[in-house]
Amino acid sequence: MGYVHSREGILAAAVEVVQEVGLGNLTYRLVGEHLNIPKRTVVYYFPTMVDLVLAVLEVVGKRIGEVMATALGDNDLTVPEAMMGIFQPLANEELDPYFRVYVELLGLAVSRRSPYDVLLPQIYQGWVRWLESRMAGPPAQRRAAAIAAFAQADGLLIVRDGGR
Repeated sequence: MGYVHSREGILAAAVEVVQEVGLGNLTYRLVGEHLNIPKRTVVYYFPTMVDLVLAVLEVVGKRIGEVMATALGDNDLTVPEAMMGIFQPLANEELDPYFRVYVELLGLAVSRRSPYDVLLPQIYQGWVRWLESRMAGPPAQRRAAAIAAFAQADGLLIVRDGGR
């Protein structure tokens, strides 16, 4: 009887591959080699590279989001309070592999590399909506406050990551 592979197992391996070689170097072949399976098995569960990249980014985003949600709490936040809540996860070395993926995504998107240039704005808007719902102030100002907080966080990530 052959091995049984699951989408979740292959996705976990893809996340590990990305953390080892980077998001821009992710291939079906590398994921298959990581699990000692044919790359066509990976393709079966993730028919396009966009499907695989999105799934990896969802895992990364979920992990970062869980920690940020805990750090931010349930209170309506000002921009400085949001920055303090975001900064705590940035200082958590356990999350470094996830933040490195995010910083690489920023770089790949800015360099207009496909599919990252299309995916980043979608992902970023999702993050902004998520934080916007936690921000204090009139509804018209919450979006701008969320964008400001993420812009500062992105800057901190890039500066921090550049020092490593």
